[in-house]
Order: sequence, then C-alpha cells, then structure tokens
Amino acid sequence: MGFPLTRRIRSRLTGLGGVGLAALLLSGAARADGTFLQFDIAPTAEDGVAAVTRGRVNYGLTHAAYDGGSTLGASLTYSFPIADAGTIKIGPSLSRTLDDDGDAETGFGAKISYDRYIVTEGGFVYLLGEYNTIDNNWFATVQFGLPAAVTLELSAGGSDNYEAATVGLSKRIGTGPVSLRAGYKLLAEEVYVGVSINTF
Repeated sequence: MGFPLTRRIRSRLTGLGGVGLAALLLSGAARADGTFLQFDIAPTAEDGVAAVTRGRVNYGLTHAAYDGGSTLGASLTYSFPIADAGTIKIGPSLSRTLDDDGDAETGFGAKISYDRYIVTEGGFVYLLGEYNTIDNNWFATVQFGLPAAVTLELSAGGSDNYEAATVGLSKRIGTGPVSLRAGYKLLAEEVYVGVSINTF
C-alpha cells in the first residue's frame, strides 16, 4: 500500500475479514442465486462481509476495522463454470484503506478465483482458491459439512501486508439461513465469534 498503516495491518488484519481474505464469501457459491451476510468480532478486529450472486454475476463487499484504521473492499466478478469441475470467477476489484489519522489510499485491481462444491455421503466439501492483484492478495479455504448442520472451516491467506490462518466451526440454527460461528486465529492467537446469513 505504501504508507505506515500497512505495518499495523500486518499484525491486526487476520481471520476471515479484510480485502481478499474474505474471498470465500465474496466469490459466492456456484450452486444458485443467493445472498450471504456475515459479521465476525475478535479482540483486535471486526469483519463484515456481504455477497450477492445473480446468474453468473457476483457482487462482493467487505469491511474490516482494526487497531489503527479500516479497510473497505469491493469486487464484481463473472462466473465461468467448468462442467462438473467447479467454477472460475474473474473481474475487477477495488479497496479503500483509511487510518486513524485520516490518511487514505485507494487500490484498483483484478480478482480471479476457483471454487468447487462437492456433495459427499455425510455432507459436503467446499474448496476455494483466490488471487487478487491488489497487494498480491491470496486466499485458500476448505470447508467440511458435518452432521448436525455443523461446518468445519480451515483457511489461510496473505498479501504484501498481512498473513493469516484460521480454524473455525459454524452451526446452523434450525433449518433457516442463520448460523453461529466461532474459531481461532492461529497467527493472531485470538478467538473470534460471529453470525452469518446464507440463502445460497
């Protein structure tokens, strides 16, 4: 990014938030139209995500607030299904970073991602990998659908400005779209909790 705030982002912007790091949600599930909303909170950060898929078009928005500032990210991607082998999504992205002193920086780039949803006998497996040219941002995750509407999630990400790795669980409430989330940020060494709404 090119100014001192990036040193604070490196230590604070971890977990499933921030530009690119929330790519799992921004990419949207390839299964159907839907909307995804999520909010996570940890001792040093708050992360929000919104994602909407309509046909082959995916709209994404993230917001991360952390010690020293905040980052807003957006993307607009188009899906290219590969038969039964998953989906590639490509499109423009942008970010806006603001520190507590009022210094701001805007970045423009492109994002490419690959995701695949696999139905298994006991649930599902969801795979995603993404690269965003803004700050060489990358993200990878795998989700395992378990019995009792529980999902295990393992994620890692990084860029020119941060590194992150998380492990988490989510539990759907009843048969509706709302899930409760909790997990651990391995590099930041802190717990996060959150809630999500998923209509995919």
